[in-house]
Amino acid sequence: MLGSGVSSSTGARQGGLSGCAALLTALLARAALAETSASIASYDAPPECPTQAAWLDALRERLPPLLRTHALIETLAVHISGSSGKGYSGELSSRGAATPSSPRLFQGSSCAEVSDALSFVAALGLERVAAEQTSADAAPPGWASPLSASATEDTAIDAAPTAPTDDAERPWRIGVTGLLLLQPGLTPGHALGLGGAVRVDGSLAGWQPMLLLGVYSTGTAESQLAAGGRVRFEHWSTHAVACAWRFPSTGLLGVRPCLEFDAGRSRGDGVDVSDAARHSAPWLSAGAQLRAEAVLWRQFQVGASLAAVVPFWHAHFFFLPDLMSFETPSVGFRAGSEASVLF
Repeated sequence: MLGSGVSSSTGARQGGLSGCAALLTALLARAALAETSASIASYDAPPECPTQAAWLDALRERLPPLLRTHALIETLAVHISGSSGKGYSGELSSRGAATPSSPRLFQGSSCAEVSDALSFVAALGLERVAAEQTSADAAPPGWASPLSASATEDTAIDAAPTAPTDDAERPWRIGVTGLLLLQPGLTPGHALGLGGAVRVDGSLAGWQPMLLLGVYSTGTAESQLAAGGRVRFEHWSTHAVACAWRFPSTGLLGVRPCLEFDAGRSRGDGVDVSDAARHSAPWLSAGAQLRAEAVLWRQFQVGASLAAVVPFWHAHFFFLPDLMSFETPSVGFRAGSEASVLF
């Protein structure tokens, strides 16, 4: 009889422990389900913006664990509008609160910036409301308070509290560029020039400066003279391009008006020509350029340009009496293509 009593007591104890474990598992599963299924009052954003689920995840990452399922999350309303070429604007408000808030407005160059700032302000508001509430289940006495001017002012996202995560949002970027220039009749020798350059891109308020500094050469070109003999030309030059704006300021495609400047040298040698002489002349020119750019990846860009060029130094190359081999024109045109890698 004693052995039977001990067995019954042990079974009852094990049954109680199993029941407690099942209850604890159910409570944890319910809390996890509540966090994953929680939503907000409304979320309206362009397709390229973070999704509603991504925005909620960003909000919860900023909150302590006990506030990640706060009832006030379901009263939030988010509205983002705009495009990558013209910038984005965002609006955060609270619906269904005891004292509805005035919407908080933000502006930024990218949707990610606007979305990130809205989640930051929403998290700040939730923490302040939770600190003021005496009960977690009570309706917030004033949702306008955490979104008031004490939390943040209506301002551009350029002053957002979190650092940009996209490389394209950095104010300055530097890279290397390969050049291919076509300038028929403008310089002696080959019309095609190859070169390389260092490129610096900026993104400032109202400005999108770009500076390109490089060097190119047309190589060595040899041609036959009508009166016999040959002439050999070489041309090299530094090449600088400066642009102040980009239209649009951001986006995959853009157009820039630019100015360019060259400084270099042209040289000609006569071969099998009587009284042959070597002649060198400086090369100085300036031009107005229109260039188009395309961003293929975040760090890789390609471009094409067309420029009207005015030489400042007019060179004359004679190798036989009364025989002109080359003369620098008064004006010329240069077409170019390039590929850049920015860091």
